[in-house]
Amino acid sequence: MTPIGYLTSIEGAPSEVQIAAWKRQYKDLYMMPLEGAGVFVFRYLSNFEWKMQLQPQEKLMSDENALQEAVLQRCVLYPKYSPEAINTMQAGLPALMFEIIMKASYFIDASDAMMQVMRL
Repeated sequence: MTPIGYLTSIEGAPSEVQIAAWKRQYKDLYMMPLEGAGVFVFRYLSNFEWKMQLQPQEKLMSDENALQEAVLQRCVLYPKYSPEAINTMQAGLPALMFEIIMKASYFIDASDAMMQVMRL
């Protein structure tokens, strides 16, 4: 089954039309199904957002929880990331999603990146 086919099988999940609109707006989208936690659709954090909108905020850079919240609110497209949703999630899910989004945004260490380097 394709990712879009999988999404359309879930009640309340974004439609193909919504996915297409998000792709036009954000370019790359990712989907992550989690057993018992549903499915998440998210995007990466852009360099502009990081350098111009998040990094300049001292509170975000000194408070990991505040940074996590800011990134998740920006990048999780489905389900809608809200304080109410956070309270009903499994406790480790926000931290997991944050880490995955940061990796999708290429905040990875050089040894991980080096595994993808090819000699020409």
